Amino acid sequence: MHYRKFLEANEDKVFFLKTDAAGHNRFNSRYNGIFINFKRDKHDNRGAYTATFHEMGHHVDQILGRVSRQGEFGRLLRSDAQNFVLAYAQLNGYNVEEAL
Repeated sequence: MHYRKFLEANEDKVFFLKTDAAGHNRFNSRYNGIFINFKRDKHDNRGAYTATFHEMGHHVDQILGRVSRQGEFGRLLRSDAQNFVLAYAQLNGYNVEEAL
């Protein structure tokens, strides 16, 4: 299922508990919601609202029953991370051993 369709279908389950939060942005499974500072996140150096979508990902993971902790999903995450590191190394002239 496409991420946008999933969010639309589950909009009643995704909660922003505080949108002017002090401190770090976070999803809190105990309170089943996201603490975020939208004003600060709008100006994130990584891109506007990067933290918002990151924390929403944690929330979606919980809604789906913690799929990130399941075998295949975890393996794919590790593989993607390793591929990213290797591509970054090649782009910046590092050898594979230095990158990993």
